[in-house]
Amino acid sequence: MIIALMSTMFGLGLFAETNAVVNNNDVITSEVKIFIGDSLVTLPREVGSLQKHQNKVSKWAKITGKVASVAGSLGALGTVVGAHAGNLSGARAGLTAISSASTVGTIADATDAFAGMEGYDIVLTPAQSPFAIKSDGKDVRILYTTVYQKSPDETVRIIKFKKDKKERRFQWMNFSYPLISSKKAEKSGYRVFDWEKIGDNTYILTLPADIAKPGEYAIVSGETVSLSAIPAPTFRIE
Repeated sequence: MIIALMSTMFGLGLFAETNAVVNNNDVITSEVKIFIGDSLVTLPREVGSLQKHQNKVSKWAKITGKVASVAGSLGALGTVVGAHAGNLSGARAGLTAISSASTVGTIADATDAFAGMEGYDIVLTPAQSPFAIKSDGKDVRILYTTVYQKSPDETVRIIKFKKDKKERRFQWMNFSYPLISSKKAEKSGYRVFDWEKIGDNTYILTLPADIAKPGEYAIVSGETVSLSAIPAPTFRIE
């Protein structure tokens, strides 16, 4: 079954790599498609911003904010990325990459990228994703192709937004993959997903039917996020 599926996808040219441009810097991004019946449709990639949480800022964010007030926000988060790597060269690399609005994932582990977002809100406008699917009581399956040698449990999180009339908002908390099934993570908006490797750097991500409830969703990759932009494929379930 998997071999047949792969053959079909190769025949349709669905393993192509894509590039996005953020602030005039090339950012390598993943190809993300969603299964709709027997078809595959590319999810729209929206670019969100990282903003201070509306109500409460986590301890990590407060510390980062204090450092940023002295060193400047670009240098501060760059230092955070390097500090997590545990060496001075890592700090310099982190500073260079974030200052140029380049993807964090090219110079540091996805954990570093996710840690640097801790306590902040991912904000997307308008209030709805341009892509909608119907809630039919079935699993939501996503084809995820990346140019990196890392599995989705390290680099990917599927999130569900809170929204109002103008925007979608999600407070980022740095949960590891084994913890996204916890009640706290679920309450925060993280959604558990299964994944299966079907080819070189190609995976099927499955959002179980009992979790795929109506709402606004995004697929966030630690390979592509930066201080200046959060590019993320989005969809909504109606």
